[in-house]
Amino acid sequence: MLKIVLIVFILICFFLLGEEIYKSFKKKHSDIADLVKVFEVLNMQLEFGLYTLEEVFENIGHKKEFSISNFFETLSIKLKENNNTLDDILQESIPVIYQKTNLGIGEIDEITNLINNLGKSDYYSQKRIIDLAIENLKKNEKEAFLEIKTKGILYKKLSLTMGFLLVIIFL
Repeated sequence: MLKIVLIVFILICFFLLGEEIYKSFKKKHSDIADLVKVFEVLNMQLEFGLYTLEEVFENIGHKKEFSISNFFETLSIKLKENNNTLDDILQESIPVIYQKTNLGIGEIDEITNLINNLGKSDYYSQKRIIDLAIENLKKNEKEAFLEIKTKGILYKKLSLTMGFLLVIIFL
């Protein structure tokens, strides 16, 4: 009886491990999709010129349906408080992205490049920069979706297989 309970426990643990790895791939895809939506909102708000950069970041920060909204909220707060440059504030705020999302270095580089270039040129140049960032992120989103289909499912099956192998070894 104890052996059966141990076998079931091992299989459940390895199944849950595979599910957790699979969910991390899905979360990365979701975070990239959220980032594309945020950049589109950013583009729309800058298009009309009614808001300052600080207000745009604050508006995005209030949209809690995005996992990256905390980053933009932190960015807007630090822009209001400090007299530092945008580059310095951006570097101070980057750890929020690592804590709250599963975004990779490529996506974080897109965010930093976009934010660093905002306000340094006319509207049409900014629009091209935002459109290029959105296009690059959509490519990353497709790659993340392929990772879900390949690596995510692979790790799910691999962890369950490891559980079965461990059970066979214990028998």
